[in-house]
Amino acid sequence: QTRSTQNALPARACGFESRSRHMSETSPVPVAPAAAPSGPTKRVLVAEDEAIIRLDLAEMLSEAGYEVVGQASDGEQAVALATSLKPDIVIMDVKMPVMDGITMTMRLREKYEFPVIMLSAKSEEVDKVMGLNIGADDYVTKPFTPMELMARVNSQLRRYNKLGGSEDSNKKEVLSCG
Repeated sequence: QTRSTQNALPARACGFESRSRHMSETSPVPVAPAAAPSGPTKRVLVAEDEAIIRLDLAEMLSEAGYEVVGQASDGEQAVALATSLKPDIVIMDVKMPVMDGITMTMRLREKYEFPVIMLSAKSEEVDKVMGLNIGADDYVTKPFTPMELMARVNSQLRRYNKLGGSEDSNKKEVLSCG
């Protein structure tokens, strides 16, 4: 059997096997994902209904130097965690129970500006465009490699921090004159 068919766990949907060693499918040598940006540890919230994928994402992010401050199995739980934990970035699946990723993103955008990366097996252009138009900062289709996801996380945080993003700027304020 080949490496890609040895493990039929749901994590294969993400392009990596459970507790992966960050191997590139096209490279015979290990390829480590890029390290987290320097400075204070960046706080990540992971929302994914499939437990094995959620745990793999959390492990991969932790190994790359991020602090996984929360894990949610549905969108409603993720919104509550985002409100209480104030992450620097949210990585979430689109198809989740209770509240899907589209609704969750719209709810987050009512109050917060931190980056949101959507993960989805839905790869049609219309799905990607809808996710981005409702407020996601990036849309990653499954399967994906750990190296690609980490590059996208780093890119979003680099841009967010460069534009002055922080916990204090995660709250939208309404100013009135007169």
